[in-house]
Amino acid sequence: MSGVRLLIWLCMVTQIVGSLIGRMGDEAVQVRDSTAWTIDRICEHVPSVLLTAETLPPLLAALGAGLEGEPRVATNVCWVSCIITVYVEGVFAQQYYSNTTF
Repeated sequence: MSGVRLLIWLCMVTQIVGSLIGRMGDEAVQVRDSTAWTIDRICEHVPSVLLTAETLPPLLAALGAGLEGEPRVATNVCWVSCIITVYVEGVFAQQYYSNTTF
């Protein structure tokens, strides 16, 4: 995804991040499952939208609570956790190697 389509998608996702995180606490398992899946897809395509100083703490809290829920929700939460880990590892590696002289 690139160009104008990416900008439109980023704008839409940025507007719904707070609502998505809040939906992880919904009473209905179907809502939590769909929300965890949606967060997974967002993290896979544009993780930088969700992984900011403002959104990361409530996101991690919601994901932690999701791990204690039904297996289908916890499975999607695990996938989100994997994607976050890979993204953060890449960011740290990029910072490390850009500051290292060989």
